[in-house]
Amino acid sequence: MTAHARWLRMDAALKIVAAEGCSLEEAEARVWEKAVEEKTEPGVVGAVMNVLRESGPLKTEELFDAVKERYPGAAAKLEKSGRHLIATRGGHELHKRKKGASPAIVGLENVCDYPLRNQLMKIRSRSKSESQKPGYSGKDMWAVRRKGQVRRWHARSHKFNPGRGRIYGHHA
Repeated sequence: MTAHARWLRMDAALKIVAAEGCSLEEAEARVWEKAVEEKTEPGVVGAVMNVLRESGPLKTEELFDAVKERYPGAAAKLEKSGRHLIATRGGHELHKRKKGASPAIVGLENVCDYPLRNQLMKIRSRSKSESQKPGYSGKDMWAVRRKGQVRRWHARSHKFNPGRGRIYGHHA
């Protein structure tokens, strides 16, 4: 629960106390029961992480299908953000390897590449020995990063964090 959510619950409880004159504990209990009854769907990032934790590594299309099945609201947000990215930056600039990718897939890859860059890894679905066979696209599956596993290159690079500097925060 966020601090804002706690504040909203306390505000609602105080309004009940002012209106009905009951004790604060009773009002808090009523507000809490109502909050528990209302089930909320996680955002896009939470939905992607939940699906990958439960089902293991998935390809981008399979990941989107699983998110769409479990969290339709998050899937709609992915499609909307993908359409926005394609409109503002142009489809050819985004994910050059994915020719003709749908807005949903573009939005999902953007979420996996940027907000989740420290939590997700791209892994191979087949061994390196099969890389010469047709249809092989390298690392094509998303997985949750294990503790101690090296983060993806753009999570470590100075290109994406130019103000980070070196060890002491400045360039030597």
